[in-house]
Amino acid sequence: KNFTKRHLIIGSSLTLFFSLLFPYGIILLGIAIITALLISQYFTRKYDGLSGDMYGFMIEVSEIVLLQAALLL
Repeated sequence: KNFTKRHLIIGSSLTLFFSLLFPYGIILLGIAIITALLISQYFTRKYDGLSGDMYGFMIEVSEIVLLQAALLL
């Protein structure tokens, strides 16, 4: 309700800034975005939308994928 475009810009800028502090941060950020987009596209096609449980699933899967990617890097 109180979330504005300004909040989105600040949050995105901080995420990008902190991901640039680490050598592989931008790669991991890209992996997280791609993972979330693929999962959201799958659920949107299959169920015609997203629910809170699906968002929670996307967060958990993204964390697992990021941890695995960080171990490989």
